[in-house]
Amino acid sequence: MVAATAREYLANLSADAGKDPTLNRELSESYYRLSRVEMSAGESAASMDHLRKSIDVLKSLRDDCCGAPRERARYILWVADLARYEDDSRSQQEARKLSAEAVRAARAWIAQAPHELLAEKALCTALSTEGHVLSVAAEAARGRKDLEEATQLAERMYGQHPQDDDVGFELARAAHWLAGVIGLIGDTPRRVSTKIALRM
Repeated sequence: MVAATAREYLANLSADAGKDPTLNRELSESYYRLSRVEMSAGESAASMDHLRKSIDVLKSLRDDCCGAPRERARYILWVADLARYEDDSRSQQEARKLSAEAVRAARAWIAQAPHELLAEKALCTALSTEGHVLSVAAEAARGRKDLEEATQLAERMYGQHPQDDDVGFELARAAHWLAGVIGLIGDTPRRVSTKIALRM
């Protein structure tokens, strides 16, 4: 009932948003929140559709390449979210396409702003997502490479920002997925830091 009411409200808001950037960004965030509610309710098709709408709005505002740090981070993280949803629904080709787009956008941002923490976090998320998607798609070697880069980046960020829970989560997730890929390959794992092991 909540989701149905939200869908009706957002349809009306979308018609009124026009070219107002502020209103469109609010619309994008609302579509994202709706998609989370729908995913929790088991409405995966509707969830992915509304997440795509939220991403499309950000892209129409050029937040994928030229927005403020908060907006650029949102674009990358939401594309990565959609890649994982597509992967869960067995749409591996679309998941690979989306995860590659998240990595591309994050690397472009890092090139423009090499010391921006939000850009580094976004790149870590994008690399972890692509690595996980590739490993599921039977490209474990490529997936391992991404996950190793994500883990190393997260370790460095965690050393600089040990109280940042987002960084801690990214570190744990990247290390967990990396361990899974290494187990899949049957290779000897590289040393995993105590910080990662404690968070796992």
